[in-house]
Amino acid sequence: MIGSFFRVVLIVLVCMWPNLVHAQEQSTPEPQAPLMGSEATAETPNQPVNGIADAEVATGVTRVLVIGDALAGGLGAGMTRMAQEQTGFEIINRFNESSGLARTEVYDWAGALSKIVAAKPVDAVVVLVGVNDRQGIKDGNIRYVFRAPEWAKGYTSNVDRLIEAVNAAKAKLYWISIPPMADSAFDADMRYLSDIHRERVAAKGGQYIDVRPFFVAADGSYVDRGPDETGVERKLRSRDGITFFKQGNNRFGQLVLGAIKSLDKNAIPAVVSTPPANAIEPKVAAQSPVVTEPPSFGQDGLDGESLVFRADSLKAASAAAAPTKSAVTQSISGQGANSALGTKLSAKAGSQSEKLLTGGIVAAAPAGRFDDYSVPPLQQ
Repeated sequence: MIGSFFRVVLIVLVCMWPNLVHAQEQSTPEPQAPLMGSEATAETPNQPVNGIADAEVATGVTRVLVIGDALAGGLGAGMTRMAQEQTGFEIINRFNESSGLARTEVYDWAGALSKIVAAKPVDAVVVLVGVNDRQGIKDGNIRYVFRAPEWAKGYTSNVDRLIEAVNAAKAKLYWISIPPMADSAFDADMRYLSDIHRERVAAKGGQYIDVRPFFVAADGSYVDRGPDETGVERKLRSRDGITFFKQGNNRFGQLVLGAIKSLDKNAIPAVVSTPPANAIEPKVAAQSPVVTEPPSFGQDGLDGESLVFRADSLKAASAAAAPTKSAVTQSISGQGANSALGTKLSAKAGSQSEKLLTGGIVAAAPAGRFDDYSVPPLQQ
């Protein structure tokens, strides 16, 4: 009887053994890599940028950490792309889209920075933050409204804490001004915040880079177009009047990298509003074509590319062969030779397409077709 009991227990344990092993495996998951903008720890270090491991980074390379909100994420992406075209920089991009300096209880960049640099030391920190800071600041059970004197005092203290965290990391600080905004009231608030940033950087140490002059018209008004990183004028800002398209972030990154290089080389004063042109101005596109504009049909794409279809009645285009499918695909993607002018689909000289698109002449429908509305002749 007892022997039978032990045999039953043994059978039950054998059946349950795979489940016990599986449960043990589930109880010890592997650590996950941090998300962009999250704090790095010893267990989850920041991942190498562009596939470059720490041991593979050449001497003389300046590690630049970009932190901040959604705009900082775009800037970091642009700086990464621009750094690939030159040696001497490794860009580490850590951003939190909803972060700021008003609600440190939600996300505290000063506290996060120490953990990030502990896992991966950096030479410089680029800060771009502010678009989420038009909100109250809590002090215990009290909430101070935006722009109130108590709010300004608390916000200034939060800015100082972040600057001190950068200094404690023994990294150079490059604080970037908030770019101009399309909405005038929003833009006024962003300029108010930028004034605080500028004043505290000057007081606590660091370099303040003012990019505003490069993203406004001659009269200081907001514009969404301008030269990209190659010097070709394109749409740089999205429809929300806040964020940048890819080509806008490339230009943004080019300006900031140029200013950093200029500051390191020349040791000029802390506030930079117009960095030297030879350090940051892009190359002018060679042989930019001058054309007579025919009628256009289309709109700007979601990624900022100009999706405009038009006939090309110029002699040069008329003499050229009709574009192949691959050529048309390349042009639509904005990567072709005519990307500065938008997408161009050539039409053969004298064709119905050219008459329609360049002259607005609609060909008569063939007799008997469904859209032939001509009155038939009277039968005799």
